[in-house]
Amino acid sequence: SKAVYLNAYDTAVSGGLGFWFVDYDYESADSFDYEIKLRPVLDPDFVYVDPERDPKKRKWGFVFEEISTEEFKERWPDAEESTWAPIDARMGWQTDKTVRVANYYWREDKADTVCLMPDGSKVWLSDDEAAIDSCTASRESVKSTWHLWKVGGLNDEPLEASIWPGKWLPIVELVGEEKVIEGKRY
Repeated sequence: SKAVYLNAYDTAVSGGLGFWFVDYDYESADSFDYEIKLRPVLDPDFVYVDPERDPKKRKWGFVFEEISTEEFKERWPDAEESTWAPIDARMGWQTDKTVRVANYYWREDKADTVCLMPDGSKVWLSDDEAAIDSCTASRESVKSTWHLWKVGGLNDEPLEASIWPGKWLPIVELVGEEKVIEGKRY
């Protein structure tokens, strides 16, 4: 992880912003346990995040990468190109030799009731409606769910969709020198 931090530091110093993102994977080939992995972002221009300054309030973010057309077809053989985008409107998502793909993280917030169970655990009522009968306390709250979509090329639908198990946007931003001019942060 030291190399991940140093990469973000170097790009923040030289260009103003550095990033890394948090990922997870199985500990080993025969494990069912996950471990957290920090992944470098080599090109900060390939990251786009919610401009909200407080990381806990951010609601979306993208981490882009360019892959070869062959790799794209190998990883997603059933992906179909969009029919709505003419060739001149591809805006960098696809060339003759490459396809841009992105991890698109977005947060869905829904009003819900959180229940405190007799054993001290907490249960969202939307996950277990029967919990209301045995909870020792409850209150209205907002349940946040992070979604991870793999989007790419000119496809109308996500190539992959899953739930991100974290609390916050897993893209960590390291800001270089900032200046405040006439009340605006630069």
